[in-house]
Amino acid sequence: MNDMYNYLRKFRDFIDNSPKIFLLLLIVVVASWAGNFIISNKINIFSDRPNIRYALSILSIVFSIFTALYGVLSFFYSKIDDIDKKLNESKFDSIERSNRGLIAEIYSKEKDIRANCRNILGKIFKKFELDNSSRITLFYCKESCRKPTEFHILERYATGGGKDNYQPEASYLISIGFIKNVWENGFYSDTEKCPVYPESGKKIAQKRNDYNKYQLDRYGITEGMIKNMNMKSCDFVGKNLSNDLANLIILFESNKSGKLSHITEDKLNKFLDSTFLREHLISHVELLNWISSKQSQLPNNTNEITSSDIKNEFNRS
Repeated sequence: MNDMYNYLRKFRDFIDNSPKIFLLLLIVVVASWAGNFIISNKINIFSDRPNIRYALSILSIVFSIFTALYGVLSFFYSKIDDIDKKLNESKFDSIERSNRGLIAEIYSKEKDIRANCRNILGKIFKKFELDNSSRITLFYCKESCRKPTEFHILERYATGGGKDNYQPEASYLISIGFIKNVWENGFYSDTEKCPVYPESGKKIAQKRNDYNKYQLDRYGITEGMIKNMNMKSCDFVGKNLSNDLANLIILFESNKSGKLSHITEDKLNKFLDSTFLREHLISHVELLNWISSKQSQLPNNTNEITSSDIKNEFNRS
């Protein structure tokens, strides 16, 4: 039975993909219908042309054959369509399960990347003997381009006070802030110059105004932005680690003046290069961008490939 169904599938595909054959069959069907109509209704036409009447009789018989054949084929094609529908649904479900597994694997790999980056930041934190007034943040661009417009936080490390909290989807414009100076200069340090932002004490309003003014004049950071920061840093050191395939910046911060003054470009380069941590960070960003690009190519930009998505893709192709 399966062999017969396969032959019928091939026959239907052949007709569907052969417009000339389809047109010829259509002409024969129309002509046979006309012959059957004339004969069955005993229309008195071509009565003096026996050859034509005979041809009309043949066409009437052909139409009857077509009618019977159509009924038989409709029955079998209905069964074939039901079988194919169940088979396709089974394939779609199998593909969906497979892709759910792949998506889970991608998410797992992304978590591993972020965890590895956090471990690297922890090593750097320990190397430069930072304390709980400091934190290190790794910023990256989600696209490998020459002129990025914004960065996101890949990972952040601190030892206390919730200073390592961050929103993964928050974006940071490259046109303002300390990131702008790091991106443009490759390395940038601003230590022991910015006023400390006080949490309490005397003349708190004046000291906060001094801090806000410094941030606005120097980096374009407004008072509203400062209020939303969970850490009001006064010392900054940053290094651009980008290459042709990945854009990333490492940023040191402290809310106590003078805590980062010992971090120089030479010391940072020497440590990153001698331990190959620079290469590890770059490769992690490259891999993360690759994962992001694959996710963005999923149907409807969803984070899961479903059977409905696959059906839609098949229908469009």
